[in-house]
Amino acid sequence: MIIIFLQDNLPLTVKQLVKHYKDNELPCKAHSTRRTVETTLNVWVVPKWGEHRLSDVRTVEVESWLHGLSLANATRAKVRNVMHGIFAHAGRHEWL
Repeated sequence: MIIIFLQDNLPLTVKQLVKHYKDNELPCKAHSTRRTVETTLNVWVVPKWGEHRLSDVRTVEVESWLHGLSLANATRAKVRNVMHGIFAHAGRHEWL
């Protein structure tokens, strides 16, 4: 797999952001949290958003996608919270 980063190692796609998040944020989390977040990222987030450029992801599109998921409300909330977490990570690193 080839991973292309913008200048200064800035992630270009959601998939690259997820990799950075997994490498840098998840190790600090409890085992059960890591497992839940990794599952959410691998099952829902990366398949849908992985190839999207960070700059192209729009809140309204994410909300619409979340609303259309055939999941229990609690599971949908977990997916939303994980999305928030990875984009907060990008914000902390000033990638947005």
